[in-house]
Amino acid sequence: MGLQTGGHSYRCRHSGGRGSAPQPEQRPDPASAGRRSGGGCLVGELTVVARMSTPTVCVVGAGTAGLEGLLRAREQLGRDADLRLIAPDREFRYRPMAPDSLLRPAPERGLVIADLATEIGATWVADRAAVVREDDGCVVTRDGDTVPFDYLLLAPGARPERALRQGYVWQRGGDPSFLDRVISELSSGAVESVAVVIPRGARWPLPAYELALVLAWSTAGTGASVTLITAEQRPLATLGPTATDAVCSELKAAGVDVRAGVEAVDVPGRREGGLEAANLLLVPEADETQPGALLGSIPPTAPVSPGRGTEAEFDRLISLPTVLGPNLAGVATDAAGFIEVDSGLRVCDSERIWAAGGCLAAALEHSALSARQAEVAK
Repeated sequence: MGLQTGGHSYRCRHSGGRGSAPQPEQRPDPASAGRRSGGGCLVGELTVVARMSTPTVCVVGAGTAGLEGLLRAREQLGRDADLRLIAPDREFRYRPMAPDSLLRPAPERGLVIADLATEIGATWVADRAAVVREDDGCVVTRDGDTVPFDYLLLAPGARPERALRQGYVWQRGGDPSFLDRVISELSSGAVESVAVVIPRGARWPLPAYELALVLAWSTAGTGASVTLITAEQRPLATLGPTATDAVCSELKAAGVDVRAGVEAVDVPGRREGGLEAANLLLVPEADETQPGALLGSIPPTAPVSPGRGTEAEFDRLISLPTVLGPNLAGVATDAAGFIEVDSGLRVCDSERIWAAGGCLAAALEHSALSARQAEVAK
């Protein structure tokens, strides 16, 4: 059995063994030392690393998983370890979660990466990782710099992409103020309908359900129509029947019209970026593609042929982005560019590289899950 994290198990799909690791001069070989310790997770390996004179632990990515991993490494290894952080981000943006702020956009807060790196004594390389060279024990950045490592945690996150040319996109780091405008338009009667779309490859669908419920609750009694369109076979199917039953009950009580098992695509000829009335073609998902509709394990767009699907028009449209992997060279990835790992979150075919967060193959994406994965890896 693979490690269960966020409802999914992780296994290497490659049948080949891991490559041999180099042996740095005057240092224990971290890969062979880890095998002697019998640990598959990085937490076991760090016990060995702590005995090295100056172990170098490198983290790629300054999101939730990356920063959690960096802090955990400093906590476990103490001040003797050489910590490196590779990330182009100048600031870590997040929205705090609290019971009284659920289902409403909370103001973003920020942590300055330079200040955080200084506080924990890490070297920050303000660049994006391009290539991992495990045999050489280094990461090559986009600008051509090389950053050495004894152990490496990959947490570069994923790449959001607009799935529909029309309407608004709801994503982390975006401006949520348009939601208030849409609610105002619906409440005043200026517009009568809004659709919230979960496209294929969205990875974490819950925000769309929250949006649909907020819109329905905020415009109750106005006659406004709220429709939720999802490529999932059933609402929140990936989280199991209990979650499906719970959200279906809430959606029904709020009067949200749910259309599941369909892929929303732009009607041919629609201009890109239009925020007014949206014309969509709703294409039924094939049965064999529905189980993986959120995880990017199937083609990114639904096949459209003449006479297939039905057209639908909405006054306003809000969609989640589809998500692609980081496509990092030098590590095992799936067809969508997500990094493949084993049951200990070790990168497949690697000896001393782990991964966590939204960059993982076949994983739901959420900050709380990313933090937990970083703890497991570390």
